[in-house]
This record gives sequence, C-alpha cells and structure tokens, in this order.
Amino acid sequence: MKKLMFFALIAAGIGFTSCSKCQTCSATIDGENYSQEVCQSNYNSKTLYDAAINAMEASGYDCK
Repeated sequence: MKKLMFFALIAAGIGFTSCSKCQTCSATIDGENYSQEVCQSNYNSKTLYDAAINAMEASGYDCK
C-alpha cells in the first residue's frame, strides 16, 4: 500500500509540473539574437505572467 501511495504521489507531481505554461520569446536587436523562456510557474498569478509576456512583446520580442 505504501508503494502504491508513493508512486501515485510521484505521478501527480510529474503531472503538475508538466502543465506549466511556457512561451519562448525571441528578438533580434542590433544584429544579436536573444531568446528567453517565460513560464507561468515563475509568477504568482496568471495576471503577472500575462503582464510579463506583454512587456516582452512591447520591447520587440516575439513570444510563441
């Protein structure tokens, strides 16, 4: 029973971490290519995550 609970907890943990929404933002500035991955799990709320994506796009990055 303990083994079953252990594997269930591991599977749940993997499931939650794989659901993290991320976008890769890239731009070419002065001939240099820049790329950054922005993940929702790094922010306290979806609103802050959306604001970060909007700020990147306003700075010339293309986020996908």
